[in-house]
Amino acid sequence: MDSPSSSSMLNCCYHEFFADGDGSTDEEVEQEAVTGACKLAMRYAEHCRRPQAKKGKRGYIERDRRGAHDRLMKDYFDEEPTYSNEMFRRRFRMSKRLFLRIVHDLEANYDFFKQKADARGELGFTGIQKCTSALRILAYGNTTDINDEYLKMGEKTTRDSLEHFCRGIIDVYGARYLRTPTWDDLQKIYEVHNAQHGLPGPDSHNHLFFECEFSAQVWNDVKGLAGMDTIQNNWTDIFEYLLGIANDKSTNHVISKLVMSASAYFIWEERNRRLFTNRKRSKNQLVEVIRSTVKMKLHTMRFKSSTQTERALQQWMLPRGLLIPDDDNG
Repeated sequence: MDSPSSSSMLNCCYHEFFADGDGSTDEEVEQEAVTGACKLAMRYAEHCRRPQAKKGKRGYIERDRRGAHDRLMKDYFDEEPTYSNEMFRRRFRMSKRLFLRIVHDLEANYDFFKQKADARGELGFTGIQKCTSALRILAYGNTTDINDEYLKMGEKTTRDSLEHFCRGIIDVYGARYLRTPTWDDLQKIYEVHNAQHGLPGPDSHNHLFFECEFSAQVWNDVKGLAGMDTIQNNWTDIFEYLLGIANDKSTNHVISKLVMSASAYFIWEERNRRLFTNRKRSKNQLVEVIRSTVKMKLHTMRFKSSTQTERALQQWMLPRGLLIPDDDNG
């Protein structure tokens, strides 16, 4: 049923409070009229008032920030931490030394990362807790409420820590590490690359194929299979040789092109593996990968019978079924 309109409400209140149905005196009528008018105004105002939502206080969660800090220190930063330096690097995406340097620099430049007391006099989060929170979000791509259980840090504080951390990193380190590298910087990068990955020097055809010590060792082990023993280990001579046999379909030249292609591909792949995943294969492992790849490709081909082909089949231990019968030769 619909609620009564304003006019019907007024008529109802008028008949209830102002209708003169008895023989009252003027003074009594006036007093009743005033009282009735007040009641009418109150009832009308109550009738026309919009419903008000009840205001509830935000619930406060008592978090043990001190206990969370002590647990974090015990897990990663004590003299004998629970988790090793390797696990720290995997979870924080950096070394412990670099992390502590970042914390120190941010605390020295920004009040946000300094531990301060709140309005109740309770100590807030430390710089290590705030930086840990930000790095966990960046490293794992988690939501901002993920740190509530371990670090005892609410969603808003986590979000603020992430924002201040990113801005602080750009302000403190941007001028040095986000600029275009100089020649000296590149030389240092190549030196570190050489020491860690074993494929030193700049990315060039001449260097990677095959002046680099590692790639030269691999190529020296397989170039005999390609019939290129007399070719020098430099890209210019190899390229000129391949250009000369580009349209030659004889068995030995086909194998030469396959071996060279497989070698270039897997050496380049090994370079990327060492550079981006820190995984390495030995020279013998890489040579075996190249040999098996070429051999699998040769299994899919057919060859005309000749002394040269017979010798190649024996060298690669291929079945004679790959030879084209004489009647197929025309």
